[in-house]
Amino acid sequence: MTRTHSRLTAQALLCAAVVLANPAWATQYSCTGKVDRVSMNPSGGVNASFTFQSGTMAFQDVCTLTADSAGAGCKGILAMLLLAHQTQRDVIMWFDNSTGSCSTTAWKPLKDVGWYWGPSF
Repeated sequence: MTRTHSRLTAQALLCAAVVLANPAWATQYSCTGKVDRVSMNPSGGVNASFTFQSGTMAFQDVCTLTADSAGAGCKGILAMLLLAHQTQRDVIMWFDNSTGSCSTTAWKPLKDVGWYWGPSF
């Protein structure tokens, strides 16, 4: 194998890796809107309903208050959701999935619909 051929093969493999690492069916997008409702269940589950500019998400499972570090993060998310609800400020939520939609059926865990960042003001 020649040096030029090896270099071209390595470049082709690198390009293929980049394409496979960023599939066309995955879409990163954000949804902006109001927090309509914040609720909790007896097990510490935090649920919220959102009306985004381009859709709604009702009674979404956001996170669970637990005694570990995930629970501490959930306390922060709960505080932000409550503040946004009380002040009627818009929140921004970021998703990564194939739908590109700010709507989903009720009672779904937000992580199952690609939520990866937010809320943010």
